[in-house]
Amino acid sequence: MSTDEDIGARIESFIGELIQKAAPSSRDEVMALRNCFYAALEGVFSNLLEDKEPESGVDQIVANNVVMELVDSATGQLYRRHLQLGYEENDNGIVLTGEDMTGRSSSIVFLSDAYLKKLMDISGQGPDEHHCDS
Repeated sequence: MSTDEDIGARIESFIGELIQKAAPSSRDEVMALRNCFYAALEGVFSNLLEDKEPESGVDQIVANNVVMELVDSATGQLYRRHLQLGYEENDNGIVLTGEDMTGRSSSIVFLSDAYLKKLMDISGQGPDEHHCDS
C-alpha cells in the first residue's frame, strides 16, 4: 500500500471513529456533523498553509475548472459541485467564463473596488485631486 493510500485509509478510519462516537441518529444530525467536519478541516488546513505561502506574491490565479461549495439555506445541506468554468482572478477582479445554453462563450465579471475606483478616476468621475501636487 502506498503512502497516500495508507493516509487515506487512516483518515477514513478516523472519520469512522468520530461518527461512531457522535452517533448521529437522524439525517439532520448527519448533515450537521458533516458540515462541522468540513469547517474544521478547512480551518486546520488554512492554518497550516498560512506559514507556507508562496515566496513570491501571487499576482494572478487561473483555473479551467472550479469547485463550488454551498450550504442550502432551507436544509443546511452542504453541497460540493465541480463546474466546467474558467476562472481568472487578479487585482482587477474575477472573471468566470463558460458556455451559455447555445454553446457560445459567456463571461461574468466581478470588478474589485480598487479597479472600480480607477475606472471612475479615468472617466472623470473620481475625486478632484491632482496626483502631481505633493
